[in-house]
Amino acid sequence: EGIDVAYENLVNQSSRVIPGVPECSILVHRLESTDSATVMPVGSPLSLSERCAVQKWIRDGALR
Repeated sequence: EGIDVAYENLVNQSSRVIPGVPECSILVHRLESTDSATVMPVGSPLSLSERCAVQKWIRDGALR
């Protein structure tokens, strides 16, 4: 149930994740940011392969 709410809030709110369009998704911009105030996750950025996996997931429709 909590996972369902989290998914809905991520994918269906604002433009955090736009299924099929990673370049327009806020999540991707935050993952790629070099600004310490906006980069996600806080502390240590994801590796290139992890960021690519997120972009592929979004490009493929951000399915659960």
